[in-house]
Amino acid sequence: MLTRDDLKQIRIVVKEEVKEEIKPIDKKLDKVQEDISDILTALDQRQTRIEGRVDRLEDEVGIAKPQ
Repeated sequence: MLTRDDLKQIRIVVKEEVKEEIKPIDKKLDKVQEDISDILTALDQRQTRIEGRVDRLEDEVGIAKPQ
């Protein structure tokens, strides 16, 4: 039968193993988050440029801008 101390030692070993297994996953998640941030920044910049073009076109054509 396992004692309380045995269970504590097992728990410690399992935690260490899990930490080692999770490290590469954490690195991949960090990279994915960075990629998503870059994509959102690019999309935001593109939308801002498009909105500016639409505003200029609306002014040129004389179309009322929606509020």
